[in-house]
Amino acid sequence: MSQPEVLEAFNRALALEARHVSRDPGLLFQQLQNRLQWEGDEVRAALNSTIAARPGRRKALIRLKTELRESKALIGTIDAHKGGANGCAIALDAEYVVSVGADGMARQWDRRTGQEIRSVSIAPPGGGSYDQFQGGATCCALSPDGEFAVCGGAQGSVCIWEPSTGRELWRSVASGYTLNACSVVPDGTKTLWAKVDEAGSHFGFHGTPMDSLLHIRQWSGEERTIQVKGHVRACAVSPDGTLLALAVYGAMEGHVEVRNLRTGAQLWKDKHPPPIRTVLDSGDEVGFPPEIPDCAFTPDGGLVLTASRDSTLRLWNTRSGTWVRSFALETRSPLTACAVTPDGAATLSGSRGGTLTLWETTTGIALARLEGHGDEVTALTIAPDGRFAASASRDETVRIWDLDIARGG
Repeated sequence: MSQPEVLEAFNRALALEARHVSRDPGLLFQQLQNRLQWEGDEVRAALNSTIAARPGRRKALIRLKTELRESKALIGTIDAHKGGANGCAIALDAEYVVSVGADGMARQWDRRTGQEIRSVSIAPPGGGSYDQFQGGATCCALSPDGEFAVCGGAQGSVCIWEPSTGRELWRSVASGYTLNACSVVPDGTKTLWAKVDEAGSHFGFHGTPMDSLLHIRQWSGEERTIQVKGHVRACAVSPDGTLLALAVYGAMEGHVEVRNLRTGAQLWKDKHPPPIRTVLDSGDEVGFPPEIPDCAFTPDGGLVLTASRDSTLRLWNTRSGTWVRSFALETRSPLTACAVTPDGAATLSGSRGGTLTLWETTTGIALARLEGHGDEVTALTIAPDGRFAASASRDETVRIWDLDIARGG
């Protein structure tokens, strides 16, 4: 192993342990040891000489007996939000990440160091990301140029703010239910968000209204709404800014639909498979609707990708709604988030079990399984250069991944 490779191993270990060492610098050598003791001979030799030469009083180091269950592609961990991280977005130059969480805050982080740059209050804090109707910030998106961020959360809260300064550009607080999804049109001229409509015409579990209002706001201040039958879980805008994909849950089913962004007209709607059958501890068999938590367009706009709780990614023809192909996890862990790389060659999925999977788009072959989260992945984002990805999780962290390493490059 060359000296640059040894230094790279140390740099990676420092990046992964920065959150602990920043709180207690005295943990530096212990955390380095627990990261690097599993590396090659050259790295271990450098580690041992570093520990032997450490200054000051030499405290006993607590040594791990088993290797951490983390993928090599994991290059950073950020302790982001108490109660859970619900959304994340990565900047054009991949230098910073914006996240939102159950604490009601939007936070901006340095991607390299994991240090917080600034924070903005979005919504009242909640009891955790498991109950999105009780509070917290739930979704975020960045404009393509990184000039503004849009974030939403409990009680219909929406805030558009400037990452470069933290200055609020626009805010709306309306009584009602939580915003579930938000996005920015690729040319940056419009923002949109979806929230459950308190005046919905039908109701779902626990009496919660299930119709949604999709708000589209232009920088001129003009705003219009589109009524959607069901609970919008995610929204995505096509690269040319003309179409809107929605992941919707309602009436005991999950489906994806595509609409004309200008008129709001529904172009097509396709249902996912029948409800999943689950056997409870009591022995009773019950059916659960295959919820669709996320959707995304491919870079050419020709396909829509959906992630489903039945552990399957599906690709649909954008114009016709025709199913193209599917690929499923062998572990059968429900999928909770998805994203497409800028070149369209790969897709990324996140699961309830906390694992990310990198797939080859054309074949559905799993290229890499990425481990590191300790709970459900709630959101995924990929940098415009296609190298870095960020994931948010109910384990209260945002994690940074190097997709080149994941591919074996």
